Amino acid sequence: MFQWIMNDILIFLKTLEEHRKIIRHVLELLRKHKLFLKAEKCEFKVLETEYLRVIISKGSICMDPIKVMGITEWPVSTKKKELQLFLGFTNFYQCFIKGYSDIVCPMMHLTRKETWTWGTAQQIAFQQLKHQLAMDVILAIPTEKGKFHIEADASEGIIGTVLSQEQDGKWRPVAFLSKALTVTECNYKIYDKELLAIMLTLDE
Repeated sequence: MFQWIMNDILIFLKTLEEHRKIIRHVLELLRKHKLFLKAEKCEFKVLETEYLRVIISKGSICMDPIKVMGITEWPVSTKKKELQLFLGFTNFYQCFIKGYSDIVCPMMHLTRKETWTWGTAQQIAFQQLKHQLAMDVILAIPTEKGKFHIEADASEGIIGTVLSQEQDGKWRPVAFLSKALTVTECNYKIYDKELLAIMLTLDE
């Protein structure tokens, strides 16, 4: 199987024989359409690689520690644009953070206000988010075999789920998903909110 996003190509297969075959086919297609690769940016036959800000290895995926270090050392925002930039970076890793939407809620409220007031709630959320990012969470890459399990949770204004898959006799997290509810959705009954959380997971 291979994936092509923007100017990145990732090819991953179960056996080296299949891998070589597909690589050869892809290279032939690129040459046919006069598309070129830079040799110094290519990696072949590796067991671990950095791809789109994450580290992919056999059966698992984790955050790029260099990118995470930059976020955990991020200074406290002093204006809206700085906070939006910070949240933009952290949003990319939200599938690694349980309850992401709940954690960032106080900071998200601040981005929608005209007046800037960085208070205790924002500071706590800021530190909590950086702490969660530093926990070095490892997610499992889902496979065709193995049952999936969705753990749904809902509060007044946030829904969240943990998607896990049974692999080698153990339940391993595949993704953490969360979402802030709309004004209408906030009026749903608790079981409807939990159902909405499950639907969110299935859509993803």
